[in-house]
Amino acid sequence: MSTSINYSQSSADILLAVINQANGTSETLSTVSFGSPQPMPAGSVRDTSVVVSAVAGGGRTGSVTVYFDRINLNTLFSLQPLYIVATNPQTTWDLVPILNNVFGLGLQTTDILQTNITSNTVTLQADPNSLAYEGSVAATIVPPATSPTISFVTDVGVTDLMGI
Repeated sequence: MSTSINYSQSSADILLAVINQANGTSETLSTVSFGSPQPMPAGSVRDTSVVVSAVAGGGRTGSVTVYFDRINLNTLFSLQPLYIVATNPQTTWDLVPILNNVFGLGLQTTDILQTNITSNTVTLQADPNSLAYEGSVAATIVPPATSPTISFVTDVGVTDLMGI
């Protein structure tokens, strides 16, 4: 079964939506909570497991372990190279709202390890405790005045689209 992911949601909401879609349920973050994600051994069908527990008073009891694949940052940002237009960011967390705005994501600072930015190249590393994300991606930070420009006229050579 194919799962549709709304990347504008938080990690917890993404995982919960996938669980609900796969199981035909309508749980919310008021009815369940998540443990810490655990990497699975090499050769496993999925790359991550996490314990999902019922919240007291939420209408359910108990817990279950679910297995899933987290979203690799390098795959998510497959548009290489990744340029981030920013003015003097100090840490990788300063880049999170920019990425969310440009790509329509719901990344939170808890999804990315905080590292100091000391040059115009940076590696965004997923926090191991992120429910939805894993891996890393290299990025180049460019100030607004030097952002690379892409010619729309050059890139869109086919203008007769033959209808939709």
